[in-house]
Amino acid sequence: MTEAKTPTPWYVSGFEAGAGGDSRVVMGADGFSIAHVMDRTPMENAADADFIVKAVNAFKEMKKALTAASHARRSYQYGNSAPDLAQSTADLCDAALSGTSNAVEPILSGAEKKAQGARCGCQGVDDYCPCQNAPDRETRRARTALAARKED
Repeated sequence: MTEAKTPTPWYVSGFEAGAGGDSRVVMGADGFSIAHVMDRTPMENAADADFIVKAVNAFKEMKKALTAASHARRSYQYGNSAPDLAQSTADLCDAALSGTSNAVEPILSGAEKKAQGARCGCQGVDDYCPCQNAPDRETRRARTALAARKED
């Protein structure tokens, strides 16, 4: 059974100021928000949002490494003593444990700012407007499509 979930990688997209303090927004690769981390200090909100993103983004590699380790241990249980299996499993686990998350969203390029400004009521003239400081849904979709083309 396959669980429907928001595609990865997830990332933290800036913050939203509100009456209860600053909240951090956890976003999916599809450009939609997943969660607002709030009700704590701004530093705690940022740390919690980063932790959620790192855990989600690392899940697939951690599961792969844990599965490999389990299979290797089972093979030893039945008498296999293959040093190459032990080494490749340890290497996989080390890579998963040392992996870094791309939790911080890249800043806007000049072209992205211009395109977002054209879609915004401020027309890109307000430096403090979110359209000039954080990617909108269309920009995120364009980035995801570009990354998919690069993978092909």
